[in-house]
Amino acid sequence: MANSRLQPPRYASSIQKRILDISLSLLASIILFPLLLIIIIIIKSKSKGPAIFKQKRIGLNGKPFIIYKFCTMKPGAHKLQKKYKHLNISPFPTFKIANDPRLNSFGLFLSKTTLDELPQLINVLIGNMSFVGPRPFPEKEHKLLSKKWKLRTLVKPGLVSQVFFFARNKVTSNQWTKIDLDYIQNASLLKDLRIMVISLHYYAKIFLFQINKKKWWYLKIVWYLGKK
Repeated sequence: MANSRLQPPRYASSIQKRILDISLSLLASIILFPLLLIIIIIIKSKSKGPAIFKQKRIGLNGKPFIIYKFCTMKPGAHKLQKKYKHLNISPFPTFKIANDPRLNSFGLFLSKTTLDELPQLINVLIGNMSFVGPRPFPEKEHKLLSKKWKLRTLVKPGLVSQVFFFARNKVTSNQWTKIDLDYIQNASLLKDLRIMVISLHYYAKIFLFQINKKKWWYLKIVWYLGKK
């Protein structure tokens, strides 16, 4: 439950923040629509399953919601988490594997560039997420959080978070808790804009690095679209 001594600034639940979220999610969806379409086409060309993955996460005030991501995993991947538990590089109770063997080839590219998170623009638009805030955890992981860390649900979860500025395998659970609580206590328009600008620069560098590393993705996309 929420700690009465920790109160997020009014901005965290303000109309100002909601207007910013709606405006940016709509703008980003329009600008990125061609890219989103290409990603969906490639996913569908490689798999008979859905292009969008849905999962229950914990949001504002501990209420569950459905988060959207591009499908990146091989069939039955969720059953293999225990098998690869020893490869986890993320602090307890979160789970992340470097070069996750459960990912398909295109899924690995999407994961490394974080393009798999783009469908969460839908979550921001409908209001169960914000552009900036603590990242939402799956229900199973949330139950294992410390009481203090669960205070992260005092604000809406975000598409981007301050923790992204650190390698997840280099922060401890206590450090991650402090990062989340710092945002909750100091949320503001300027802080959100700063985090968004830094995030945009950060992910643009990662995307360009991955594209440069695997130039053949350009050729594959051009070949596939030309084939239609």
